[in-house]
Amino acid sequence: MIRPNVWAVLKQSLRMLRPDLQRQNRTMFIVEIVAIAGLICIVLKALIHSAERSSAVSLASFISLDAWLFLTVMAANFVTAFAGAHRTNRP
Repeated sequence: MIRPNVWAVLKQSLRMLRPDLQRQNRTMFIVEIVAIAGLICIVLKALIHSAERSSAVSLASFISLDAWLFLTVMAANFVTAFAGAHRTNRP
C-alpha cells in the first residue's frame, strides 16, 4: 500500500480554503463563511468593546467558537485532500 505524503496533503488542504474551491461543498463553505464572520466579530469586540467588561457574550467564548469552526473546516479539508491523494496513488 502506498501512503500519500502527509505534508503534500496538508499543503493541499490549506489550498482548499479558497472560497471558489470551498463552494463545491456547501456545508463547509457556510462553516468557513461563519468562521470568517466570527473572526471579524472577535476583532471588533476586542477593539471597540475593550473598555467594557460586562458583556452578555465574552471574548473567550467567541474565540473558542471560532477556533472550533476553523478546526472543523481544516479537518474536513485534510480528509478530502487525503482521500484524493490516496485515490491518485492507487496502483
